Amino acid sequence: ERATEEIMTQSVRRGLAYAAAGFGGCVMVGSVGTAAAQQLRELRQQETGAAAAPTIIMREKEMLQNYSETHRVEAVVHRPEDEAALLALLGGAAQEGRKLRVVGSGLSPNGVALPKDGAEAVSLANMDSVLHFDKDAMEITVEAGCTVRAVQEYLSDRGLTLENFCSISDQEVAGWTQVAAHGTGATLPTVEEQITKLRLAAPNGAVYSLTSESPLFGLAKASLGTLGVLTQVTLRCKAQHKLKETSVVEPLETVFAKHLDRLRDHLHVKYLLVPGHEEAMVVTADPTDAPLHAAPAAEPAHKELWERLKSPGDADPVDAVQYREALLDRRPLEYENVKEVNAADLESWRAAQGTRVGASSDVLGFNCGGHQWVYEVAFPVGTLERTNGNDVAYMKNVLETVQKHKIAAPAPIEVRFCGASTSPLSAAYSTNLKDVFCWIGIIMYLPPHDPARRREITAAFEQYKTLTEPLQAAASATPHWAKVELHDTAALKALGVKHRDGLAALRAARRETDPYNVLSSPLLEEIYKLMEA
Repeated sequence: ERATEEIMTQSVRRGLAYAAAGFGGCVMVGSVGTAAAQQLRELRQQETGAAAAPTIIMREKEMLQNYSETHRVEAVVHRPEDEAALLALLGGAAQEGRKLRVVGSGLSPNGVALPKDGAEAVSLANMDSVLHFDKDAMEITVEAGCTVRAVQEYLSDRGLTLENFCSISDQEVAGWTQVAAHGTGATLPTVEEQITKLRLAAPNGAVYSLTSESPLFGLAKASLGTLGVLTQVTLRCKAQHKLKETSVVEPLETVFAKHLDRLRDHLHVKYLLVPGHEEAMVVTADPTDAPLHAAPAAEPAHKELWERLKSPGDADPVDAVQYREALLDRRPLEYENVKEVNAADLESWRAAQGTRVGASSDVLGFNCGGHQWVYEVAFPVGTLERTNGNDVAYMKNVLETVQKHKIAAPAPIEVRFCGASTSPLSAAYSTNLKDVFCWIGIIMYLPPHDPARRREITAAFEQYKTLTEPLQAAASATPHWAKVELHDTAALKALGVKHRDGLAALRAARRETDPYNVLSSPLLEEIYKLMEA
């Protein structure tokens, strides 16, 4: 490790002699980085007495697809083992006019990181180490290919935790932050706000070491992997703590009447709306010193419905999530069937309502189910002192839309909240850090092995989204970067309007960091076209 540090320090010192004037924290590496990588290979060979493996594993053709298998491409995949190898790869692509996209865990519903079919991809899976931990400063520095789950496990062993989580934790840190993912809590911003420092390897041969004082910092935290390739991230942590989660089923009238007080009184708030029904599950969570205890045990309320609908030889599901998916699979586009399944979901939640106390990472995560289409939007709702009421209006309107058009909409319609972000491309970006944003997501589940049925559900989901477009316009809502489709012109236009200044700043910055457009994003390219038109 000391030898590695010395080699890289020498590389940086030599590189500084070539650094062009520009953004703070820029270190030109280029061929110097390649030389450093060669020194490291020679060092490894001396230690082991055997020839070291090449730093870049390349030219592997793979079928890349996202978790729900709704997007897939065939691509050459490069797997650099270190920053120097990554720079060599980026430099070669720039010289040869090739395009690269950085891919992660593949969890985005829209496959946002996937390259165009036949193009090339970069995986950071081999760059997944914890580099530095500072308990006094409450910070951890990791390579960008490290998963959120691995970071959390490392911190947990040392009495710390991350400030905020999403519902799942298998994302790589790079993808998690670059799309400005979110958890829930009106005072908790999108996850990239936990970053205090970062390193970005750019196709221009530079490494940018950025902090909050750096002009590029806000863009670099969330730019869909187009400003450069995130190689290292320092995340702010907090003391490990327990959360007391309370789950209760309430009439919608009560949910809406108590909404503002609930946002003010609880750190985490989430609603699970049930299409076709006048009740919802309300979930709150707050720090506590109470002893650990599990949620009340309850049998799924789907069993009677399953006995009526199952076919001979069908294996019985084991939990409420599996029951829901199996029942929906029988008649996924029949309104009354889906409404009946939703009623069983509601009764299962009612039977399990109560409290539990657990580690924050355990309480905030949950089972999102199997293959699915998801579309989620965010919009400002004012501040905790003075709200504009758009969140309650949207909740009411989306439920009314489902009922009016008899959309076979499964539960839940999930509602969460977050605080403002300083990243210009975050859906929660605001210059007023007191602003609160509401996130509302709609869903349809996909059977994993029935292509014809998947096509039918996909068409129905597109219609579902289209019917909610007037609601989005009324609330000034914009879609989640990881959940908007390339063909969804209305949503892309909304992103162009929301992020006009940020997208213009990104384009200008990329003229410096990526002058040959190596890291271009098909999604951003389409938005720029619409903005110009």
